[in-house]
Amino acid sequence: MQWFKALNRAVSSDRPLGINLIVAFLSFLGGFYLFMMLASLIFFNLLSAITPMTFSFQVPSPQLLNLANTHAMKITVLQAPNFITSVQIILYFSVLAFLYLALARALHLNKWWGYWGTVLLELVNIVVAFSTSRSSLQMFTSLYLPLLIFVYLLFMLAQRRIFRQEET
Repeated sequence: MQWFKALNRAVSSDRPLGINLIVAFLSFLGGFYLFMMLASLIFFNLLSAITPMTFSFQVPSPQLLNLANTHAMKITVLQAPNFITSVQIILYFSVLAFLYLALARALHLNKWWGYWGTVLLELVNIVVAFSTSRSSLQMFTSLYLPLLIFVYLLFMLAQRRIFRQEET
């Protein structure tokens, strides 16, 4: 019976269903970027442990029967990861994970800065989608959810009234 009461409290909130869906979506994206940050940490750690990987073998001389003139040849198969690039990738995923999770939490708590931060984030996502898309299908798939969230938050006036500037 306790689980039913907890579920009832979670469902009957002072937020509309659309805001709850946006919170769930932002939380999912934050969790995804957190997972990507942890995966890149593990990947770069393992990659730096085994690199540089080189193989060496003997290359025969042009005269096939002259084995005394063979020389060793080294081939690097796997390069060590670049430190600056690795740190930038890890920081990129860390910042995105923190941003999405913080905005999801703020929307969940009906904070005004969470509302406007989400509007700004979706506006940035729309600009990035326009500037980086190479085909119309890619543009549509990159624009669909950010545009839907942006329009919902900005033009549904009932949603804006929930996020008052006064802190409770």
